[in-house]
Formats: sequence, structure tokens, C-alpha cells
Amino acid sequence: MTRFFRNLLPASVLLFFLASCHSLPDHAKYIPKDAMVVVGIHTGEMRKELAWSAVTGSKLFDEMKERGNEKAPEMLKDIENAGIDFGSVIYFYTKPDKRFKGEMQTAMIMPVSDSKKLSAFIQKHVPGVDIQTINGRSETTVDGKMQLAWTDKVLIGMNLIVRKVEHQESASMDTAGGETWPRDAYTYNEDVPDSAASIAEMDLAFKVDKATSIADNSRFKTLENENHDITFWLSYDAMGEMMGNNGGLGMMGAGMANMLWSKSAMAMGVDFKKGSIDAEMKYYSSDSMKAVAQEFGKKDVDKELVERLPATGLNAALGYHLSPTALRMMVDKMGLLGMANIALMEKGMNVDDILGAFSGDIVASLNNFKMESKMQEIDSATQAEYGMTPYPITIPKMDFVVALKLGDRVKMTKLLGIAVELEALKQTAPNTYTLGNVTTPYTMILGEKYLVFGATPELATAFLKATPGKGSAALDERVAGHVMGMWADIHSFTEAANSIAKESSSDSVAMNAVKNLFSTAYINGGAFKGGANVYNMSLGFINKEENSLVQLLHLAQQLAASNSKAKEEMIP
Repeated sequence: MTRFFRNLLPASVLLFFLASCHSLPDHAKYIPKDAMVVVGIHTGEMRKELAWSAVTGSKLFDEMKERGNEKAPEMLKDIENAGIDFGSVIYFYTKPDKRFKGEMQTAMIMPVSDSKKLSAFIQKHVPGVDIQTINGRSETTVDGKMQLAWTDKVLIGMNLIVRKVEHQESASMDTAGGETWPRDAYTYNEDVPDSAASIAEMDLAFKVDKATSIADNSRFKTLENENHDITFWLSYDAMGEMMGNNGGLGMMGAGMANMLWSKSAMAMGVDFKKGSIDAEMKYYSSDSMKAVAQEFGKKDVDKELVERLPATGLNAALGYHLSPTALRMMVDKMGLLGMANIALMEKGMNVDDILGAFSGDIVASLNNFKMESKMQEIDSATQAEYGMTPYPITIPKMDFVVALKLGDRVKMTKLLGIAVELEALKQTAPNTYTLGNVTTPYTMILGEKYLVFGATPELATAFLKATPGKGSAALDERVAGHVMGMWADIHSFTEAANSIAKESSSDSVAMNAVKNLFSTAYINGGAFKGGANVYNMSLGFINKEENSLVQLLHLAQQLAASNSKAKEEMIP
């Protein structure tokens, strides 16, 4: 028996270590279960890439002083002496304020490493602050707007609780320019700080209970244990509650809202890498809509459809498989299927006819984006009457294509015929349409397998005649092979837009700073994995050797310098 325990001890220590590496920080238990939005800044991870000296030595602080915030720079320069544990996570959250319709409470939670240092830091940087001991914690009010309370383990700050005080102004007579004007009586509410309520709210915040803490939420724990630099959590339950309190769900009804949102949430983790900012987002549907979410995530967008998109001068592209089966399931679960069929009966159609016309695959692209200068259009009569002179304006120009893969061509033809009857479309030739009463070159062509809408007839025709497999390599990786994918060449947009900043040297500096920073961006995914529809995102930087967070700081410095230069240009 002794040998058994001797062998068990090392394994137990290892298991404890692994568990501690993959558990929530202790202060996460202070986040309430009904929080609507939770943001976690994992300072321990981020400090590996960025030292405070890189921040405090920047020109951003001079800019902050110019804007009137004299205290903030000195506080940030001294932040290492604040008694806060920056090797962990700082949390911010909002939750519905159940006392007032449509309003929220906001709070922050920081782990404390040295409460004495924290008290000294606050006294140093908030002169005249009154720190009291309340229920075993230190507590104070800052600037009449925030309530701070801390112990040896945690600091919690939240917006000051207010009460609504109603004021009634009786009718009176005002005089202006020697004349007397009657003024009606009116009533208004004033927000008055409520210290007693704020202390009571802080008492609740410090009362940790498994039943009221988000720390018991397995989805939230999964997000936090992935060790991202920044995490975002959104509870649709709480959002629905706030919207309901604000009258936003009146027409939807509590039953339908519960079906759509109950236990649904969005979790996202963001990481600052060398040359990119990467993110993973998970959407957890409600239990009632889980089968719909699974169906939406079953099939990737049609690869051949993506390959037909024009590659020359490509600025951005989108591909999506919007499952007709999942759409029908969703409409049915919402109890709207019968109503929709009755509405369509007059046109001799039903929901299945409309959904059957499409395969669910849709793609779109923007090409050859540029900024063009043209003279403002002012008619001669207006010029003569108001003495106006046309001046050059800059407008964006681009080519575009939107294409759908057909499910049933006969059903699609019938749909287009109805659109013509309703004058939403105008048929100009067999299988060729333009927008109803709008004079543009935009053209829609119905092919054997695809319905294409292009900026010009030539673009639509070219898509139908394109050879699959000779499209953009970027789209093969970022768009094809996913339920949905969206890709953009950000540098091509900023390069083209750079022309609008030439008149101002400060604007030119700012635009060049942005232009020389970002390269491409994408979002793709949608497959159903681990109980959620999963998406991946990335914002690429031109410089692939330096951490993206450091590059963003450099951008902020350049923009701050540009702002100072703009102020100098305004001085005559």
C-alpha cells in the first residue's frame, strides 16, 4: 500500500500542474453569470511581446495631454507600481441593469498582487481621494463616476449607481427682446449618484457564488483556457433580456426569442502574431436551433463557382453556401412556414419553389477598384440662381460580379418572371435583365447553371464563359473549401484611396501610414464542430517580421504626429 501511494504521488503532482495550466484565473469567479459582454485582456500573454516602456516612451502621451487628460500618462508610466498582477488577465464586463429599461452596468476586474501598493498608487494619482474600509475591503469613489473596491486578491471597479430623480418645472413666462413668451410645464429625470446603492452593488459583486458566477460556464472556460491575447464573450440570453426590457422584443414574443437565443453565445479569441492579427470565433446556437446550425455547417461553397470569379485586378471576394434545407428548417421552427406559403399562393408558388430555385451557393467579387475625379454636376439654372461653381469631386469606381448556382432552372425562370411583373426587373433580351426603373449598365443573365449579375453585360458574360480552375490562388485557399469565406486585398484599397489625401500633407502622412501597414484580410469557416459553428479570421500586415501589436502602436504614434501636424496647418 505504501508503494502504491509513493507511485501515485508524482502522477498526482503532474495532474495538478496540468490542471492548473488549464483552469480559469481565480478572479474570473467575480464575473456574474448574467454578464452580456465579457472582454478578457490576457496581459500575461501580451507582455511577452510588448514592454510597457515601448508604450510610455511614445508620443501618444503628449497627444493625450493636449486633449486635456493630464493624469493618464503619469499613471500609465507608473503602472508597474500599481500593485496589479499583470501576469494574469484583466476582465471587463457589461450586464443588463434590471432597474432601468435598456440600460447596462459596466465593471472591470483586476487581480491584485499587493493591496498596499494599490492603495498608495490610487492616493498618489488621485489627489484627495477618500479610501474607506467597508465590509473588509478598501473602497472609494473616483471623479464621481466610478466606484473602486479592492482586497488582497482582487480589484473591482464599476460605474456609480444612480437613482432617477423626477423634477417638475411649472409653467412660467420668459422674456426675450422685450416680448413675453409662455412656457409650458414639463417633467424630466435627473441621474443622481446613489452611494448606498453603489456600496450594496459592490457587496453583491464580492459575494462569489457558483450559481451566480460565469466561472461555471463550460463554454466560457473553454474560451479562457485557450490562452488567447484577448477574449470576447457575448451572451445572447443577456442581450435578449436587455432588448426585451427596452421593448425591442415586443413583436417577436418571448417564446420565439427564447427559442432563438436561450443558451446561445459567441466566443472569440484574438492573438497578435508576427505579421498578422488572428482570431477564432465560435457561435453556439440555442438548443432549439442546434439542428439548424448543424445543417448550415454541413456543406462548403461550390468550388467551381469560386474558380469562375475574375482574378485580374481582384480587390475582394465572397463565397457562401447558404443551405436551402437549413433555411426551410429555420422558417419551420419559427412557425412561419404556413404563413409564408399562404402569402406565396397568390403567385402560384410556395417556399419550396423559392428555395428549390437555388443550390444555396453564392459568390461575389470586386475588381479594379479606383478613385476617379470628376466635376460636380450642377445644372446651369442652379449655378445662376445661387452663384455656385462646379468643383472636382472624387468618387469610387469598380467592377463587380455576383453569381448564384441554380437548383432548378425552371423555378428560377418563374421567379424572374414574377420580378418582371413587379417591375423590379426589366427583361431586355432572352434570359437577360436589368434593374427595373434604374438606368445603369448593371446586367443579369440566366445561364444553364448560374444566374449572374454584373456591373456590365461583358462581366456577366465573361463569368459564364470562364474556365474553372484558372481563378485566384488566394481564393482557392481562403474562400473555397469552406462553408463561407471572404477575402480582401486591403492594400489595394488603401493604395487607390491614397489619391484623396494629396491636398493635405498631414492627411497624406496618415494615409501612407495605413497604406504601408495592412496587406490582406480574410474570414472563413462555418463548419459545425464541438457544438458550435467555427470561423477563423486574420488581418495581415505587410511587415511579416514584427509583432502586429507593436506595429499598431507605431501606427498610433504616426497618426498622433499627423494630428499634431494637421493642427499646425490650421494655424494661419
